[in-house]
Amino acid sequence: MNQETNNNMKFTRYLLGGFIAGVASAIANNLYNIIFKSLTGIEVSDFINYGTITSASMVLPILAAIYYFVLNRTTRKACVIFTSTTILIVLLSLLGPLQEQLPNGEPAPSGWVGLTIPMHIITGLFAFLSIHKYIHKNDLPKESK
Repeated sequence: MNQETNNNMKFTRYLLGGFIAGVASAIANNLYNIIFKSLTGIEVSDFINYGTITSASMVLPILAAIYYFVLNRTTRKACVIFTSTTILIVLLSLLGPLQEQLPNGEPAPSGWVGLTIPMHIITGLFAFLSIHKYIHKNDLPKESK
């Protein structure tokens, strides 16, 4: 097998890891949405629906997988950098739901924080765990000590 084919297979593996993470987080976030609404009786917002939850849950892990692929091709500290930046991005993403206004200028509805913060954590966690698990360790460059 030539080097280009080998790299394409590896890139495909990263994308598949991101896709699996996206599907898993989309399912988990949609289930959380259903459970949250049924337990609290709160209808948070019209733009939080199956479509928006699924698309946000799918796109971010796929982008994370591409980022991890690039890191693995450019640095020996890819795992450390990926882990650190994933944690940082998840923490920074929690600031959005804590705002008093939605991005469209409307006031944040009751229950907004309780619905959205766990979804951010779920997506970040699935991206981190699934991408690491799906990509075989022996295919990654060794980290220097």
